[in-house]
Order: sequence, then C-alpha cells, then structure tokens
Amino acid sequence: MGDGDDGDRGVTRAWIPNLKHPAITEAVRGRIAGGTLKPGRRVSIGDLAPEMLVSRKTAAKALVALEAEGLLERRPGIGYVVARPRDR
Repeated sequence: MGDGDDGDRGVTRAWIPNLKHPAITEAVRGRIAGGTLKPGRRVSIGDLAPEMLVSRKTAAKALVALEAEGLLERRPGIGYVVARPRDR
C-alpha cells in the first residue's frame, strides 16, 4: 500500500476526510473482497496509515478488527497478511 506508483499492487493514494478505523476497516475489507489484496499479501500499518492520512494507532485498530474477522492473519516477524480463504 503506498504512494500511487505501486505497479501491480493496484493501490492508489487518496485523501479521505475524517476517516477513522471503522471506515479504514471497511476500505481494506473491500480491497480483500474485490481481489485487490490477495491472500498472502502483507498489509503494513506503516503503509496504510499515511495512505489513509491517519495515525499508526488508528490503522492498527483497523487491522486488529480485520484479524478478529479472520480476514487478516498476524505473523511473527512479518506483521499482517491477508488470510487464505481456507483459513477464513
């Protein structure tokens, strides 16, 4: 997730006003459902926060919520990755 020049990553940077973790959760959930974020793909708090113009803490809350839903998996030494369908 990044600056709009992500090649095949399919992510563009856009300012979204007053976005808090529920809205970020929904945005990332939509990317997973739509196939923009594929299983096994790393989702970085450090990339997500500046992309969504929120603090790292707010981005982290969104990823924790998605982990609780089974859409993300937290891996030691790696961070969050999109869960494979069989893991969901």
